[in-house]
Amino acid sequence: MKNKDLLIVIDMQNVYREGEAWGCCRAGEALRNIIKLLESGVFEDVVFTRFDAPADPEGSWKEYNRVNKAINEDQRLNEMMEELKPYAGRYPMFSKSTYSSFEIPELCNMAKKADHVVLTGVVAECCVLATAMSAIDKGFPVIYLSDAVSGLSPETEKEAEHVVSYLAPVQTEVMSTEEYIRRHAHLHSCGTGENVHPSDNTACGGAAEHNKNVNIAIDGPSGVGKSTTAKELARKLGFTYIDTGAMFRTLAVYFIRKGLDINDEESIVASLPECSVDISYEDGKQHMILNGEDVTGLIRTEEVSHAASVTSSYAGVRKKLLEMQRDMARSHDVIMDGRDIGTVVLPEAQLKLFISARPEVRAKRRYDQLRASGRLGDATLESILKDMEERDYRDSHRANAPLMKAEDAVLLDNSDMTEEEVLEAIISMLRDRKLID
Repeated sequence: MKNKDLLIVIDMQNVYREGEAWGCCRAGEALRNIIKLLESGVFEDVVFTRFDAPADPEGSWKEYNRVNKAINEDQRLNEMMEELKPYAGRYPMFSKSTYSSFEIPELCNMAKKADHVVLTGVVAECCVLATAMSAIDKGFPVIYLSDAVSGLSPETEKEAEHVVSYLAPVQTEVMSTEEYIRRHAHLHSCGTGENVHPSDNTACGGAAEHNKNVNIAIDGPSGVGKSTTAKELARKLGFTYIDTGAMFRTLAVYFIRKGLDINDEESIVASLPECSVDISYEDGKQHMILNGEDVTGLIRTEEVSHAASVTSSYAGVRKKLLEMQRDMARSHDVIMDGRDIGTVVLPEAQLKLFISARPEVRAKRRYDQLRASGRLGDATLESILKDMEERDYRDSHRANAPLMKAEDAVLLDNSDMTEEEVLEAIISMLRDRKLID
């Protein structure tokens, strides 16, 4: 049974693909989720929009056309993404030369008859946000599907979502694609017209369902190549990579700069309200932001590694970052690596890996990495091995979230494997579990 919501697919044109002139950071993920919605069969009314440069521009649009002349004249960039063309042929397609889709009179008329307008597409910070605000002004209830919308960067995309969510609960709802589909299925499986929330497992006698974004948890000791593997896997799959170790290292930079005793848990935890940690992505690479400053280049020294190992055992430190990590996993397909991802951070991840290697192999990898980056300093292979063994002991014996293999994690010893062999093994596991095609 179809619902009475209106699905709006906003401006999914080639120019917004990752790597193109106006490429959006998660265009591929948004595209997959839009197709999932179209294939779900829950919508009777669907509309596609496309942005075309104004033919007779006025005011600032004249400058817009001048600056973007090459893009405006490139037919391929302005075409609908190939994957969506079969669907776009089944439903109305409206062209617009404004950011808001509700400058289209026909679309307004359709929205007036709908229970909600469901927003998907690009660009989160521009056309999607403008459409959302126009819908609210016109009195149309908005559902914003966060993983079916993509923006120019993760941080500004999130800010656009925050703007929309500030108007909840009366005028807007923010949810994932899977949550929306589950809500509709749950509503009609009950055979009622009531708005039953999917987390209410008493209404139909069913159990509450969980997040269906694909989450991959990678744990293991230092020096096994977790981050290298996770980054390349995320690149191949189009997932979001989250380096949790970098988050703890960023806090460690803050503690060192403050001159705090890293062994004084009370003073470390007391200082946390004064610092903020954010993640940004540039050219697909994760950058760590500490109180507004990019400290990515400072977090891989041995001093910071040691401070991060000590302070990451403190419950207050882990709590500060835990919800941030889980929030990312709830709204995106993610690959997250660390030391307690499968046991604490993402215990419901669909694939959990515990990567290990012989200590001498790990130490040599770390030595080569530091030497190649010019950060070896006075460290020797022997001192690095000793530090790793001490860190392994600390990490596996700490009271809060110790390093350990989750019961349902796959153990992968990569001592004698190439990086490509590791990736092939993980991709095979994902296919076996039908998590990817």
